[in-house]
Amino acid sequence: MKYNILVLSAGGPAGKALTKCISEKENIRVVCADCNLTNLEFVAPYSDKNYVIVSATNKNYINDVCNIIKKEKIDFLFAQNDKEIEVLSANRDKLTCKYFLPEHSIIKICQDKEFLFKVLTHNIPEPGDFKKHKYVWVRSTKGAGGKGSYKSDNWTNIEVWKELNPEIKDWQVSEYLPGKNVGVDIFMKDGKVLAYFMKERLKYLPGASMSGVTGSADIIKIIDNKLILDIAVDALRTLDLKISGVFGVDLKEDSEGVFKITEINPGRFLTSSLIAFYLIGYSMPKFVIYSILSNNYDKYNKYKYVDYKVIRQVDSLPRLIK
Repeated sequence: MKYNILVLSAGGPAGKALTKCISEKENIRVVCADCNLTNLEFVAPYSDKNYVIVSATNKNYINDVCNIIKKEKIDFLFAQNDKEIEVLSANRDKLTCKYFLPEHSIIKICQDKEFLFKVLTHNIPEPGDFKKHKYVWVRSTKGAGGKGSYKSDNWTNIEVWKELNPEIKDWQVSEYLPGKNVGVDIFMKDGKVLAYFMKERLKYLPGASMSGVTGSADIIKIIDNKLILDIAVDALRTLDLKISGVFGVDLKEDSEGVFKITEINPGRFLTSSLIAFYLIGYSMPKFVIYSILSNNYDKYNKYKYVDYKVIRQVDSLPRLIK
């Protein structure tokens, strides 16, 4: 049986990597959609059909998605854009295909980092306080890629920074974490971990954020650390003991080497993880598809290539190196 899979925001970095991960002529037919016609050219070699749709901020977005689902007889859809995930979740009663989004209330909590920190009272950065910390970390409460991130040692500079970034309305000020930057992708069903993938970000893509620190890495190392996994899973189960869905969890080390949650991305995979999946032949997205469409959650998926590195550059194919 061949499954019809819809990938949204398919022309962006994460969408392209996801499409490559699930492109499989035998059992999967990939339909891609994006609001940018030019970007769809990047997935043309891996997709079976492409559609241009309006952006998720447009009132006709859900109608566009539902029309594709009906026309292409879509079995399952993936989204890799936070705004799309929010809109799809709010309109899930209109979707006639399978998906694996967390509960809408959980998505709302996770997509507001300030709110998430209030809900998670453990393993998170402390509020910004110069009496406790030499530096504090400032960033937007919404968005990805370290949006608005800035390291400061005084409130005057923070106020100036806010004035220089008027498009950001809501800010989060918290403890500055100087240590390792780790990302964990987790697939859970009823509070049980079915698959995960872990990487350490060693170097960041230039220009991805003003601070230079971001989730967008051009060198990652594949790792496997039970302590880090336990922290991430414990945080997810705090949101819901029987939590289900796909999550990208980011953590950083404090000055004493303790890993703390910095954000949880609900309903999607982390971008550099998707690139690693493709290179090492470990397709968590495919595993999610087959698990959900077969309604079989008994299997457990394990990755290899621990300590290998994935390197990426603009205008170059990513590589896996030892």
